[in-house]
Amino acid sequence: MSAEASVFSGPIILNAILKGKPGKGDEIAKLLSAIRANANSNAEPGCSTFRTARHGDNFVVFEKYDDQKAVQFHFESKYFKALVAADVLDGPPSLLYYEEFS
Repeated sequence: MSAEASVFSGPIILNAILKGKPGKGDEIAKLLSAIRANANSNAEPGCSTFRTARHGDNFVVFEKYDDQKAVQFHFESKYFKALVAADVLDGPPSLLYYEEFS
């Protein structure tokens, strides 16, 4: 486990925990749905899965990327940037990276 993707060279599992501001859950869900649709399409190469779960205004995201470059591509998407710009989160997401093994 690492707080940065840069330490891994192969497939990366990313677990993100997002704490929403009170009453912002529905807005966050809408933004995450747009991110998920983009990530799970051909528009975001290197992302093989993007799954979300919710409890109230809080969310957990499970993502899998081919490599560090794919993670960076994801963070540069307009959909991810829209979530950050929306000011709906109570602090930055907690990001944990794991290296997949077989």
